[in-house]
Amino acid sequence: MMKQAESLFLRSALLALAVLVIFSSAARAVNPLITGDLAELPEGTLIEEIVIVIAGAHAKQRVLTNLAADLIVLKQGHPLDRALLEESLDALALSTAFAEIRVQSTPTEKGHAITFTLEPLWLIRRIHVSGQFPLFEKEILNAMTVSTGDSLDMEMLQTQETLIEELYRREGFISPKVTITPRKDRDRSEMDLSIRIERGPFYAISPLTIRGNRAFGDSTLLYKMDTWWMSLMP
Repeated sequence: MMKQAESLFLRSALLALAVLVIFSSAARAVNPLITGDLAELPEGTLIEEIVIVIAGAHAKQRVLTNLAADLIVLKQGHPLDRALLEESLDALALSTAFAEIRVQSTPTEKGHAITFTLEPLWLIRRIHVSGQFPLFEKEILNAMTVSTGDSLDMEMLQTQETLIEELYRREGFISPKVTITPRKDRDRSEMDLSIRIERGPFYAISPLTIRGNRAFGDSTLLYKMDTWWMSLMP
C-alpha cells in the first residue's frame, strides 16, 4: 500500500512539473517525426500496446520514461484517436525534455503497437572555467542560466556565452570574448562544458589633474576622491 502511494505521488509530481514546463514561456517546440504506416493508420484502429523507448543510456532514464508516460494521453487497449495522438506529441514536444521525438506503429495480432522513441536533451555533468580572473568562478556560474545536472539544448550555448560577456562588460572590460566548448559522453547522454574567457582590455582612468585649486594641496583633494583611487588600478 505504501509503495502504491509513493508511486502515485511520484507520478503526480512529475505530471505537475510537466504542466508547469509546458506553460512556461521558455518552452520551445520540437517537431515530432511520424514514421512507418502510422500516418495512414485508420481512426479507431485498436492500440494493443504503447511502447516508450528512451534513446541512449541516459542517467535519468526512469524519470524520463515516467514523464513521457504521463504526457502521452493515448490509452493502451483503446481505439486510435488522432486528436489524442496530436495532444500527446504536443505535450512531449513542449516539455523541453527531448531533443528528438519519433513515433511509429507496427502491426500486432489484434491491432497495432505504437512506439514513441525519445532522444533526451543532453545533461550537463561538469563545467570548467578558465581565464576568469579578476572575477571568481562562482560569479561566472551565477551569470549563467544553466548549471550541472540541467538539460541543455545546443542552441542555448550561445546564450550562455552572451550572458558571461555582458557580465565582463558591466565590470569594465571593453570587448570580452567567451567560448563554450561541449565535450559529449555519448554513452550516457551527458556533456562537460569548457568555458574559455578572453577578457580583453579594461576601461582605465587617465591620471587626474586638478586646476584652480588654491586652498588645499592637490594631493589632499586627490586622496579623498574615489575616482583617483580607481585610476591607480592597472
